[in-house]
Order: sequence, then C-alpha cells, then structure tokens
Amino acid sequence: MVNAKPENPALDPSVGRRFPGSPDLQFYFGKTYENVFPNGLKDKNGKNIGFTSTQLNRNDTFTSIASYNPNLINLDTNGSGTLKITTTSGSNGGKDNTLMNGLRTVFDGRASKSVISSRLLGPFNNIQAGFQQAGIMLGPDQDNYIKVVAIASNNNQLGIQFYQENNGVGQTIGTAAIPNRGSVQSLELKLFTDPRNGTVRAGYSVGNNNNVVLLPGVVSLKGGQIGSYFAAQSKAGLITTNKGSVPFTATFDNFLISSNETTASRQVLHRINVGSSSTYTSPSGFVWNPDTNLFSPSNAVPESTLGTPNIKNTQIDPVYRSYRAKIGNGSIPLSSRVLSFALPVQPGKVDLRLHFSENYWGAPNRGPGGVGKRVFDVIVENQTVLHNFDITPASGGALTAVKIPIEGIQVNDGQLNIQLKAKSDFGAISAIEVFRSA
Repeated sequence: MVNAKPENPALDPSVGRRFPGSPDLQFYFGKTYENVFPNGLKDKNGKNIGFTSTQLNRNDTFTSIASYNPNLINLDTNGSGTLKITTTSGSNGGKDNTLMNGLRTVFDGRASKSVISSRLLGPFNNIQAGFQQAGIMLGPDQDNYIKVVAIASNNNQLGIQFYQENNGVGQTIGTAAIPNRGSVQSLELKLFTDPRNGTVRAGYSVGNNNNVVLLPGVVSLKGGQIGSYFAAQSKAGLITTNKGSVPFTATFDNFLISSNETTASRQVLHRINVGSSSTYTSPSGFVWNPDTNLFSPSNAVPESTLGTPNIKNTQIDPVYRSYRAKIGNGSIPLSSRVLSFALPVQPGKVDLRLHFSENYWGAPNRGPGGVGKRVFDVIVENQTVLHNFDITPASGGALTAVKIPIEGIQVNDGQLNIQLKAKSDFGAISAIEVFRSA
C-alpha cells in the first residue's frame, strides 16, 4: 500500500494547522478553550486548557493514556489567569520516557520563523534540587525534542538549560545561571525556530526586563530531522518534572507560538490585492495595487465575498475579500488547475507575505465548510513552500485571515514566480507582499 490517507481529511497529518502568530496559538489562561479546541485536554475541574495532547510516554497504550493526569493540572481563569502543573518524577530524558503531562499543541511549522515562548511565575524557591524543572519544548516525540527550562543546577542553584535529545541521546546545548532566585518574579523562556535553515536557538528574559538573553549554541537539524520538527503539524508545549527530587507546582502565565518575521525596515517591492480591479489604501497608508497582467492563465476568475462581511484577524478586510481561485468555468481537470503569478523583481533575495482567507467553503450562503474542501501546494521559485495547504485549518475557519511570511527566497532571473497547484477544488490567494530581504 502506498500514499494511504485517512478518509477524514481532518486526520491527515500532511494537512497543516494554524500558523505562528494565529490568535488561537496565543494561550493566555484567563479563559477556557472549548470554543477554539473542542477536543482540548481538561484540568482537574473539567476546564478545557487548550492543549490538545500530551507527549506520549512508554507506558501509554491504545486504551490507556498514562502520560496524562488531569488531577495535577489547574487552570485558574481568575484575573489574567494561570495554568498550574504539579510535577511528577516522570521524565523524557534519555531512555526514561515516563514524562507526565507534557502538554502539547500543533502548529504549521514548515514555512515561517516562529518564537515559542512561555512566562513562568515565581518565586522560584521550589526549583532547588535534583532535576526539578519547568519550561517549553518542541519536537515530534519523547526521544526527539528540544527544550529550554528553568532547572535546579548541580549546586542547587537556579539555572536555564537549553537541551536537545536526538534518538534518545541527550546533550546540553547551553546554560545560564539565574542569581538571587528568591527575588525573581518571572522568567520568560523562548525557542526561536528557522525552518528554512533548520535551526533552533533559545533565550530567556528575567522579570519585566524585555531584553532577551540568547543562550550559547544552536541546534542545527539535518535531513529528515527538519521535516519532523518543522512539519505541517509541528508539536510544541510545556514540560515539567521533579525527577530526583520532590514534587512542586509550576505556574505558567502564558504559552505563545508567535511569528518571528523580520522587523527591520525593508524595501517594499510589491503589495498586490489579488482579484481586485482598483488600488486600495489601508488605514496605515499602505497602497495595494491590483494584480493586472501579473497572473496566468488569463481566464483565472476574480472572485470576492458575498457582500462586505467582516474578515476576522485583520484590519484590512478589503484586501482579503477579493481573491483568485477558479480557472475558466471550473470544469478543467485537476492537473490543469494551476494559478501562477510572475512578479518583476531585481535579482537577489526577497521576503514574502502571502495572505489567504477562505471566502467560499464555510462562508454564509456558500459551500459547506470543513477541512479538505480546498487543498493546494504553494510553489515559490520552484520550491514547494507549502504542501497540502488548506486555508480553513490554517486560519481557523471561513472568512478568517491568515498571513504567512516566507523569507530569504533567491530570485536570479528578474522574475519572482509563485504557483498554486490544486489538490482539491482550486488554489486561492487574496494578496501578496514582496520585500527586499534586510
């Protein structure tokens, strides 16, 4: 058997999920998450905490999930909210693989740089012995992951550890000492991912100081590792353990998967409102031009929403209401459903922002929604940057904007080529931005 896929497209691991920066990946614990992740894990009081799975351990079976104990989890939604996890001695270090409540969520990690972060609240006098630790992790399974944690060091001081485990063999990449832990009110832990270069770095900040300290070292993933860490459904979340010591309660203020798009000033080469016939000036003063003479085939139909509905997750609704998808009358073979853009660009490296909104499937008075209705590949300069891309799970639903930064594309011939190749229905795109790489 080859190329087998689940009958339900929502279960297909090759179909991506929300992208870094999505509001649904910003976990502030002053609320429950049943409206966003209906099948999310529960705490001891039955509150939906948003995380959708645990990192499985060696004691899990098809009928029993030993890696999850809701009685040790407390979502306190009072005020700004906190998530408290009482630790166990279970660990995913080496061949132990007994970690309990390694809470995880999934995101599309294939194309865009991200920052995975969490703020731990002090005081930190309870992290003082053995391998007591709390922090964040990224990776596919218990034998392959990267973490940055607040940890008890050998002399029972508080430290930060940047650590990788590869096929069950672990190594510390970098460390830092945190003095005067009794006075530290919070620690912000961060993992910085770069899927195009296959790298992960770690950093931290102390208290209200927003200056991030980068830890020594960098994880450089190779070959198949890149695809397993930076996947359509990458896995990241929280880790706690008291291996070698007594249990303690770790208090998390948030957990965020954010975009790490370049913030340096860049030359704007194109802002294209796909499917529009006129220019649009945003409230910020940015001018978006129509895609006249920039697309092919010429019978790719300009489309738009019914009326002027609000588009979620954006302040520039008109940019997302128009789009191109269908070619001709829509009856052409699937293999011929290729929408192309050729944008004049001087040779060199460029950064893209691709903008999408699902304006048909699941929209009012349009077709029924759901995962798998519209699936396509996005190819930039002959590189597939998004495979089996589906706007609905990427954005969280119909009429919802999703913006995908893709940086460091090399253009050699004076023309930036972008293709949308349909797998189901037609590929669709609302807008394209192109910048000269900083």
